[in-house]
Amino acid sequence: MTTSNQPQKSDAVLGGNSPTQAVVMGGIRGIEYALAHTHTRPQQQEILQAALQYGREGIAIIMQYLCHSDKDLRNFAYSLLQERQEAYIKKALALFTPSGTYYLELQQLLRRRQWETANHWTQATVRELCHAPQQVTKSHILNLPCPDLLVMDRLWREASHDRFGFTVQSQIWQQCRQLLWDENRALSLFGDRVGWRVHNFFFNTYHWRRCGELHFSLRAPRGHLPWINGIFLVKAINDRLSTCQQEK
Repeated sequence: MTTSNQPQKSDAVLGGNSPTQAVVMGGIRGIEYALAHTHTRPQQQEILQAALQYGREGIAIIMQYLCHSDKDLRNFAYSLLQERQEAYIKKALALFTPSGTYYLELQQLLRRRQWETANHWTQATVRELCHAPQQVTKSHILNLPCPDLLVMDRLWREASHDRFGFTVQSQIWQQCRQLLWDENRALSLFGDRVGWRVHNFFFNTYHWRRCGELHFSLRAPRGHLPWINGIFLVKAINDRLSTCQQEK
């Protein structure tokens, strides 16, 4: 009888360049040890492939690599799992996009209602995906991959019960645009509705909130979050979202 901790044909072989230097480690512990002491991508990929032989324990190790710092290893881990039919694997892979981004962290932040951290995470991810050196502009949004935009939107909507999210903001923007033909006035109305523009009644002036001035709470107005670069991206994100939803 064999157990998962006994040497098998798929066990990890570690060591030097000759068989006499090699160390055979059996079972899932051998896989973990091999990954911890192997630093070349081809060897790591070979060990991850071997992990498939160890059932759910091996798959759990592979799933950890979906959020690895090395994009190629993230994509390789995804490729090992994408044909699996287990429900829990499909659920996890629904958070992984072709860009190599794994959205588990964002999902966890949103479920814990850490709205401010989740907003910063979303901002940083959009900036990275759009290849924006600093602030994201309208032209950058054209480079935002559709699968990523749709996953981020879904996670924000799910966690807030459709109070926050890009789709929610898009709906509000379209309502404002239908009411006012002038785009600048429509943007001002949008800012009022989502709480990004504040009226100072004493001085009769208006102030546009910056990111640090937002309300990171479910008590904030509908569509208040996420905030990428404020009012400057509302129309661009709406247009990109519309294109992505049509292509889905």
